[in-house]
Amino acid sequence: LFLQALGWATLNSIWQMGLLWALYVGVQHFTKTSASRKYNLSLISLGLGMLWFTITFATYYYNGSAGVISNTNSTAAPTSATWSMILSSASVTYLLLLVFPAYRLVQNYRFIGKLKTTALQKTGLHYRLFVRKVAFRLGIKKEVHVYLSGLVQSPVTIGYIKPIILLPVAALNNLSIEQTEAILLHELAHIRRSDFLINLIVNLIHTLFYYNPFVRLFVAAIDTEREKCCDETVLQFEYDKVSYASALLTLEKNAAAPTLAMGAAGKNHLLKRIEKIVGMEKKNTFSFTHF
Repeated sequence: LFLQALGWATLNSIWQMGLLWALYVGVQHFTKTSASRKYNLSLISLGLGMLWFTITFATYYYNGSAGVISNTNSTAAPTSATWSMILSSASVTYLLLLVFPAYRLVQNYRFIGKLKTTALQKTGLHYRLFVRKVAFRLGIKKEVHVYLSGLVQSPVTIGYIKPIILLPVAALNNLSIEQTEAILLHELAHIRRSDFLINLIVNLIHTLFYYNPFVRLFVAAIDTEREKCCDETVLQFEYDKVSYASALLTLEKNAAAPTLAMGAAGKNHLLKRIEKIVGMEKKNTFSFTHF
């Protein structure tokens, strides 16, 4: 019964997430929404999809023995031996394949733990004081540490209770002081927004729905809008737009942040971020992908 309920819930989750994605695309296309609202909308949509999946599973599990949903008189699902075998086999396959994305998630989490203790060096006093001062201005009550790391290739933020900003040695060699400050401000914006914790939850959902293409689209949208929100925080402190965009391009050349870490750079949608930063953002058009 558990395998059959899981099979139906998994099958239904594809059109459920697809419907939520269509609504999300429609809202952002026909209404002018900020990066923050798009981010919140994509998060809420993903959460609703997870809730819908859970309700579907519970409905089939508690009422599935007769293949009937309690509030209707029609059969909710075929109860033949063939369907039972197909659903059970599909669920077993799903659970077996779940091992691979779950293993990647665990490995990534272990690497995050390694980053906290390995190959760390103190940054200059100027940057430590800068982080403390800006953290206070942003209303961050937690103590934020900043270190140089030999294990990262682009700046990242890890940890929720004890947040740590890690800078690669190359970042200080290739960026000016002003550019490094802008990147640190970007990472502090992640900390103020509790992005590390939220990203962990999003990746757990992504792991569970590894088979669902619409979940991947939601995760990509969340990542994109989250970075845009942090970029907006940097620009509110009146850092030079072109200089900041140049810093992101420089960091992107070596960007390889862990999945669970919050990085300022990254190849995904970087061009759109830079266009928005320098005021050359293009108007959204209804593309074949949306259709």
